[in-house]
Amino acid sequence: MIDRARMLAAIDAALAARTRGDKSEVAARLAPDARFRIAGDRNALGAFPVGPGEAMPTIAELIDRVGFHDCERLDAIVEGNRAACRWRIRFSIDDGPAGTTEVCDLWTFDEEGRVTDLVQFLDTALLANMLAERGGDS
Repeated sequence: MIDRARMLAAIDAALAARTRGDKSEVAARLAPDARFRIAGDRNALGAFPVGPGEAMPTIAELIDRVGFHDCERLDAIVEGNRAACRWRIRFSIDDGPAGTTEVCDLWTFDEEGRVTDLVQFLDTALLANMLAERGGDS
């Protein structure tokens, strides 16, 4: 089983790659059938990619639309092959003005230390407002 230190290092590396926009490195950290979804009021986000579904296509689209400027892990709880992490993220939509929010992710890992499932809880109202300011959700 993957241990706590290795799991948190993998999560930190994945978020660092996400912040850099490095889709290849993010993909390398995912298991072949990894799943991703954004929880919350997904209807408020219209056509914005939220899953549930295959992780990498959704994450790649998010990387294209949502730029992370800063990402700081605030807390983490690890139990077995799962981790819950709370982040403070400064981000922007399509190079628009930046906003800051806290996000909570639930990560599940396989025996090789690859992500098999990621559920992200975020302020969907803030995201919907920022999308509206950018002229829609497409």
